[in-house]
Amino acid sequence: MFALNDNEMAATIYTRALEANPQDSVALFYRGLAQFNAGRIDQARADIQAAMQIDPANTDYQTWLSENYLALGLSQPSF
Repeated sequence: MFALNDNEMAATIYTRALEANPQDSVALFYRGLAQFNAGRIDQARADIQAAMQIDPANTDYQTWLSENYLALGLSQPSF
């Protein structure tokens, strides 16, 4: 869905995945990205924060956050 720039569908798909497993950090992170791309910064921040709390050592999450923390309204690249 990201390749098609369909953030609404991506968010829906990841929400369904989270209904099956609310602790799925990958689904949380990618739903956060979909929310971010759709301009829903508060929801994006909440999802990405939850993903990072579940898997704080994930380097993909850390890298994305270090590049986008200001856009999420954070003063530093960490939660």
